[in-house]
Amino acid sequence: MIKKILKLNDVKQLDKSQQGTINGGGLNDDCRCIYRDYRGIPVMIPSPCNSLCPDGSTPIRNGNQN
Repeated sequence: MIKKILKLNDVKQLDKSQQGTINGGGLNDDCRCIYRDYRGIPVMIPSPCNSLCPDGSTPIRNGNQN
């Protein structure tokens, strides 16, 4: 798969000002999953509010710590 990624067609390099306008790959939903990976390290990922997290739990709305 990496070979396919490295051989993308029509790819253009971004200049510094364009790179500065990129915001992280979050989703438009206001939810996230917080769970521990197989090593026990906490992981937080954006997730649609109507889906399940990788550990089977329900995503929480951003701004809520519970």
